[in-house]
Amino acid sequence: MDFAALMASQIARAKGGEDPAGSSSSGKKYMRNSEAEAQRKTAYEAEQARLQAAREEKAAAKRKREDDAAAEAKAREEKRARLAEESRRRREEREADEERARRARLGLPELPDAAEGTPADEADEDSDGEKLGDEELRRRLRELGQPAVLFGEARAQRLRRYRRLTAVVTAGPIPTTLALVEEKDMKVPEKAPKDKAGRKYLYRQLASYFTMVLREWEAALDKERRDTAASKAAYNAMVQSKETMKPVRAPSPPTRAARRSSNRPCAD
Repeated sequence: MDFAALMASQIARAKGGEDPAGSSSSGKKYMRNSEAEAQRKTAYEAEQARLQAAREEKAAAKRKREDDAAAEAKAREEKRARLAEESRRRREEREADEERARRARLGLPELPDAAEGTPADEADEDSDGEKLGDEELRRRLRELGQPAVLFGEARAQRLRRYRRLTAVVTAGPIPTTLALVEEKDMKVPEKAPKDKAGRKYLYRQLASYFTMVLREWEAALDKERRDTAASKAAYNAMVQSKETMKPVRAPSPPTRAARRSSNRPCAD
């Protein structure tokens, strides 16, 4: 120990402090900057690894919740579709029973069987008589800028929607897609035909007859129209009859009121 260190030790002892030389020689370690930086880096990486593991665990839990929610939504959607299909089938059966009862009550002939050509067979054809497959029908709907399939829509409803979009309406008091016949050809047969061509021609005869009656009715009222209550009532009755005989075209299934109104004469 040199003189300077000895003097510093004596002065520190006199003041009640520690010996600087002793403290320097007590074996206390000092850390290098590189070692401190390495420790800080190791601690930082460990903390980042812990945070990353926590984030991954949280993301995995979120994905599991989303998968469970998607599975539940899919199950609900499938159940809703099954219920909708079952409801549609029951509604069609109920409407068919009501139609058969109505025809029996009115003394109308029974609906033709499938072997004789049913209206469903006619619905499978477009305006030119061409058979439409399901893929072809969807393609044509897309070309018209319409959705190919609506929710809960059956093939028959899709065909009716396509026919409404592509049908050409004949000008007249009653909008109809049927070609009208001349007055000499309007006499209908005593029995309703069962073949497809005969039914179509019968529909044309009925549409032509009602169109002629309404035109003549309107022309007669126009000639004798007066500013009286009776004249106004007669004209309003004619207008109301024209509105009543217009076909009801709705994209949704017919309601009970619409089915009741379908019993009235209609030229479509």
